Amino acid sequence: MFYRIAATLTIALCTLGGLAASAANAPDTRPAIVYATPAVPDNMDPDKDAGSVSTRLNANLYDTLIQLNPQAGRGPRLVPDLATSWTVAADGKSIDFQLRPHVLFHNGKMLTADDVKFSLERAINPKTKDPFATYMRNLVSVEVLSPASVRLHLSEPWIGTLDGLAAGGQIIPKAYVEQVGDDGFAAHPIGTGPFMFVDRQIGDSITFKAFDQYWAGKPAISKVVWRSVPDPNSRVSLLTSGGADLITDVPSSLVDSVRKSGAQVDYLIGPVQRFVVINTLKGPPLADKRVRMALNIALDRNAIFSAVFGRSVAQLEGPLAPEQIGGGGKLSYPYDPARAKALLAEAGYPNGFSTELIYPPGRYTGDEELLPTLASYWKRVGITVALKATDYNEWLESVHEKTYAGLADFSKNDLPVSDPFSAFDRHIRCGASYSAYCNKQLDALIDSVNAEIDVAKLTAVFSKAQQIAHDDAAQVFLYQEPGIIGVRKGLQWKSNYSPDTGIGWYALR
Repeated sequence: MFYRIAATLTIALCTLGGLAASAANAPDTRPAIVYATPAVPDNMDPDKDAGSVSTRLNANLYDTLIQLNPQAGRGPRLVPDLATSWTVAADGKSIDFQLRPHVLFHNGKMLTADDVKFSLERAINPKTKDPFATYMRNLVSVEVLSPASVRLHLSEPWIGTLDGLAAGGQIIPKAYVEQVGDDGFAAHPIGTGPFMFVDRQIGDSITFKAFDQYWAGKPAISKVVWRSVPDPNSRVSLLTSGGADLITDVPSSLVDSVRKSGAQVDYLIGPVQRFVVINTLKGPPLADKRVRMALNIALDRNAIFSAVFGRSVAQLEGPLAPEQIGGGGKLSYPYDPARAKALLAEAGYPNGFSTELIYPPGRYTGDEELLPTLASYWKRVGITVALKATDYNEWLESVHEKTYAGLADFSKNDLPVSDPFSAFDRHIRCGASYSAYCNKQLDALIDSVNAEIDVAKLTAVFSKAQQIAHDDAAQVFLYQEPGIIGVRKGLQWKSNYSPDTGIGWYALR
């Protein structure tokens, strides 16, 4: 059995023999893993921090009622997690869940239905400000039927309900959170997952250890130290020198160096979308769609992406990825610098303008090559973009609060393919967590199918929504990000990703 050690995509980790649990009082022979990643979060409360770095780590601390099957295609899409079974009412307005017995939190307390009610209602409470609350957009309340069963009451049927629970319904201990408060919980989080929190050095590292009372069995790894190493060259040096067992976000330019050292390189092409957020809320010039279109068509995407990654990557032309409902259309942003200049002149900027782009150094694969290249293309049409390196947590807060002046480097997961709403909810919609763009026509269109579960009707509506976002140049849409993982020599690495799961931080068990 495999256990969660999440990178950017669905992955699993196993080592060469000797991983059986140690006998009582014998030394623990399980390996300890050092995992270098561009950043570690300041807050690991699943309802307070929705950055992809947090979700990458949180998958190891928390469980949900159900999960997307990481081996999709070899079984049902949704499989039990903390719930052993579930029944959807005939009218689609409630779901009953039977809970798994004898599940322990990391503090030794038994999971009950009260914890489930508390967790889900906390997530949807507007006062919590959970950026993932949109995953449970139709959840009204949770009723405790017995200590081992709950009923979720829904405002309406919705095609993304179950997938949303798998993505954003992490269960936390009611009594502990009420005892220590939100700040105490953020400082020392507790869940039911295969690993438990040990220590955090802000901005430097986070340490987990195996939770040997985990309901699915002892993890095969004794300890995981997540190290924040923003510089990709430093991450590669750590890997090749033996200072790290795994690293994320290997630049394509360093792949050969990693391989020459004897380490393994895995390309995991999956559901992470890369784009540049345009802050339209600050007014001109970025509030003008002609300017935003100029930003998009000033880029020679084929040339840029091939140079950065050494291979072709799937390009994005809107919020929806090709595999999502409503995605896969024939939209494009043809490279046209002459038209970009004409659009800028038409918008009142014949000599161009200046702005800035904030980014967290080392966070995204290839950024050290990509961002200067984007800036150089924009400069050719008269748009001067200053690249502003920003601490990861500061950058995330700035994007969330929309305090940045112009552009922001960003990414998101496609999330489950049955939920096209997720492509818009946090990044495109008016007032959403990370959206600096508002189009009430687009919002109204999406709201018109809130209770729709017919795939054909949803496809028609979301194809139109994709077209609107594309034509309005809501963002600078880039590509499906390839996850490039480095694994030290002697450590076996096994990955299994299916695009149908469409969720990037779930790992095999």
